[in-house]
Amino acid sequence: MLRAVLVCFLFLFTACSCLIAQSQDYEMTDDSVSFASPLDSQEKKTEEIIATPYTWGIRLGGGYAISLLDFDFKMDGMMQGTSAQVLDYDEHAGFNFDANLEVKFGMPKPFDKISVGIAFNYYYISVKELEMEIQGATLVKVSEDDLAEFHVFSFMAFLEYRHPIPVGRSWLSPYARFGIGMNANMNSDRNLLEVEDTTLGMMFAIGLEYHISSQMSVFFEPRWHYNRADYVMRPFDTQSKFRGTVDLSTVTFLVGINFYFGAGESL
Repeated sequence: MLRAVLVCFLFLFTACSCLIAQSQDYEMTDDSVSFASPLDSQEKKTEEIIATPYTWGIRLGGGYAISLLDFDFKMDGMMQGTSAQVLDYDEHAGFNFDANLEVKFGMPKPFDKISVGIAFNYYYISVKELEMEIQGATLVKVSEDDLAEFHVFSFMAFLEYRHPIPVGRSWLSPYARFGIGMNANMNSDRNLLEVEDTTLGMMFAIGLEYHISSQMSVFFEPRWHYNRADYVMRPFDTQSKFRGTVDLSTVTFLVGINFYFGAGESL
C-alpha cells in the first residue's frame, strides 16, 4: 500500500513539473538554456509604447495668454463736436486665459506624420487701464480703468506635422502647426468701446508631445494667435468718437492632453 502511494505521488510530481516546463519561454545561448516566465514576457510587450499613425484624435488644453494689446489711434477723431487727435496713449492688460478643444484626423501613409483638424478656441483678456492725451480745442488727459473685458471665440482649420522620436520605451514628438479661420469678438461695455464682431483668425504653434501610451500623450505648446479688429471708442459721451484698429492677438503657453483613436492604423 505504501509503495502504491509513493508511486502515485511520484507520478503527480513528474506531471506537474512537465506542465510548468511547457508553460515557460526559454532562450538558447551558446552555453546554456534560460527560462523566463510568460508574465515577464507579457510585461515587456505592454511596456512598449507605439507612436504610430492614428485615424483620429481629440485634444484638450489650457494656459496663460500674454496679450499683445495695442490700440491704433492714427485716425483723427471727434471730441465734443470738434476734430481731435490722440497725441499719446498707454494701455495695460490684465488677466488673460486661453482654452482649446480640437479634433484632428491622421493622413494615410506615406503622409502619416501629417494631420488635419478643426480647432475651437476661447480666450479672455482684459484692459485694466487706458491713458490718453487728446488734442482738440484744448489738451485733455483721460484715464479709463477697467475699460473692457474681451471674450474671443475662434474657429479654425489647421495642418499639423509631427515627428515621433523614440525615448526609452516611449516617444517624444516635436510638432508644428498652422491654422486659419475666424474670430468672434465680444466685449463687456459696447457703449464705451465697440469692437468689430468677426475678424480673420490665424495661429502658428510649435510644441512637444510625450506619449504616455499609444492612445494618450501630454503636450506643451507656445502659440501665436492673430486677431486684429476695427473699433469705435466713446471716452466721454455720444459726441466724442475715435476710430481705429486694436490688436487683440496673444502669445499663449498651452498644456494639455491628446487622446488618439485607431492607434497603429492608417486611413
